[in-house]
Amino acid sequence: RCEILDKMSFFRRNSGGAPKVDGKGGVAIVRNLGSTLMQLMLGEVEDCCSPEPLQTTAEHPHQQLVYDFKDQQFSFEYVSLDSNALSECDRRRLNDLRIEIVPPHKITSKSLERFLAQSLSLPLKNGRLAIIEERNYVLTPDYTIKMININERRLSGMPVVLQGETGVGKTTLVRMLSDLWLQSLLETLSGTKRGIADVLLLFIAESQGPPELIKTLQDLSDSLLTETGLLRSDQVLKACQNCNDKILQVLIENASKPAAYLLDFDRSFILKAKDRNSPHQTAALFREFCAAKPWQTFYEITLRPSMTSDEIVQSFIPAIATAKRIPSTDNQFEDEIPAVVVFLDEINTSNCLGLLKEIVVDRTLDGGPLPRNLFVIAACNPHRSSISVIRRNDSRQDWTMAEYYVKPLPPTIRC
Repeated sequence: RCEILDKMSFFRRNSGGAPKVDGKGGVAIVRNLGSTLMQLMLGEVEDCCSPEPLQTTAEHPHQQLVYDFKDQQFSFEYVSLDSNALSECDRRRLNDLRIEIVPPHKITSKSLERFLAQSLSLPLKNGRLAIIEERNYVLTPDYTIKMININERRLSGMPVVLQGETGVGKTTLVRMLSDLWLQSLLETLSGTKRGIADVLLLFIAESQGPPELIKTLQDLSDSLLTETGLLRSDQVLKACQNCNDKILQVLIENASKPAAYLLDFDRSFILKAKDRNSPHQTAALFREFCAAKPWQTFYEITLRPSMTSDEIVQSFIPAIATAKRIPSTDNQFEDEIPAVVVFLDEINTSNCLGLLKEIVVDRTLDGGPLPRNLFVIAACNPHRSSISVIRRNDSRQDWTMAEYYVKPLPPTIRC
C-alpha cells in the first residue's frame, strides 16, 4: 500500500489528477486524493492494530480498501462485511474516489479472488486464482478480509491469534493462506520453464537448422509450457547443445532466488554447471531443477494439556530447519521470501502459556529469535466460565465435564 502511494504523484501532491480509480477503466478527477487515501489508510491501520481484545465480526464489521497498480494506472476497490455500518465520513471519502460500495452478498467469488491476488501479489489465470479453483475452496468476504488482514500482519511483524469454535474453519483458512504464500515457490519454477521455452522459441525463429532439431526443440518448448508435460532427457540434452549459455543463464538466475532454496533439489548441480559450462552439466541441472518439489512449508501443532515445554520446543525444530534453508539476504528480497507457517492450534488448552506468549508475541523460542521468514499463527477456543463440575466421591476432587477445558488467555496475548 505504501509502495503504491509513494509511486503516485497525485498522492504526494495531495492534488486532483486523473488516475484510474474505479477498476473499470474509468477516469475521474479526485480532489484531495492524498489526504483522502491517507485517512482511509489510517482507519484500516486502527482496525488492524486495535488493542481491543477479541473483536468479533458481528461487533466490529471489518472493511478493506484493495489497492492495485499496473501499467502506471491506479485502481481501488472496496470490500466490507457490513457496508451499512460504514460511517458517513468514510462513505463520503469512498464516493470521492469513485469507488462503488457493493454489499457483501453481491460480491462475486471472482472479485474476491482478484482482491486476494492484488493483496498477496499473486498472478491470476483467466481472472481466477488457480489453487482456489483446484480445491473448490469456498471464498467468502469474511475469509477474504481475514486472509488480507493476516497477510498484512505478517508483513508488519504483528502477532496473529484466531479465536473461534471448533469446526468453523480456522485450520482450513490458515492452510489455504499458507498455500497461497507458497505460490511464490511454484511461480519461480514456472518462470524458469517459461524462460527456457522463450530461449528455445527464439532459437527456432532464428535458426535454419534441420527439421528434426526444430521439431525436437518445439516439442520440448510445448512440454515446458504445459504443466503436465514430461521432459525427455534426449530433448533436454539437444536443447542444451544448441542453447547452452542462454539456458544456463536462465537456470542460475532462477535458482538463485530466495524462493528456490525451498525447492527440494541438489544445489551442487549449480556449481558443476557453472564450473564446467558443458551441455551435459547444464542438462543435468535442467532436469534436476524442473523436477524439484517444494519442501513442506505448513506445520500444524495441536497443543494438549499434557504437552511439556520441551515437547513444544522440539515440535518447532522441523519448521525452523526448513526456514533456515533460505540464506540470510539483504532486505531487497524481503517480499520474495515465502513464509514457513507454524499453526499452533488450541493454545489455551496448554499449561505452557508463558512459552506460547514468548513464541507468538515476542517471536523468540527459549530466548533465541525465530527465523524472520517463519510466521506463527495461533488459534484458540472461546473460554467460558460456566463449566459443569462433578465431585468424585472416592477421591473428593472436582472434575470438569466440558468437551473442551480451556484457560483464559493472558492479557499479553489477548491484547
